[in-house]
Amino acid sequence: MPVEIKNINKIVARLKTINRRANHKKIRNKIANFLMVAIKDRTLKGEDFKGEKFIPYSVPYAKIRDKKGLPTGIVDLFFTGSMMSSMTYETSEQSIKLFFQSTRDKNNIVNAEKAFYLDENRNFFSLNVQDIKNIVFMYENYVLEE
Repeated sequence: MPVEIKNINKIVARLKTINRRANHKKIRNKIANFLMVAIKDRTLKGEDFKGEKFIPYSVPYAKIRDKKGLPTGIVDLFFTGSMMSSMTYETSEQSIKLFFQSTRDKNNIVNAEKAFYLDENRNFFSLNVQDIKNIVFMYENYVLEE
């Protein structure tokens, strides 16, 4: 039994509209901001991208934090806030790139290098399955909006 599709020009026009919207900078920026907030929120809770608690601070480092009046019970990777505030993004038609700028904190440590080092043991700078699902949901809703 054959299937006939009429008014295909309307379907093609709609698909072209969807494709144009799919490459729109607004949704890429929205997704990038969502990801930065998700990473920072997890980190503040002391959790890696899988939702597992970070390994505790070493005893010597915990003493340094304690002397500065900073919490030592929850490992949140915030000392001065410089590293997390250096997180930013760039977008293109094909990608969203999150990264840490190579700015320096008040101790002259490069924030991007500090983030790389901390991520080796605490895996905070990654996406999880729920992040991906949220991105897909955001993207689908954006494409369906008119």
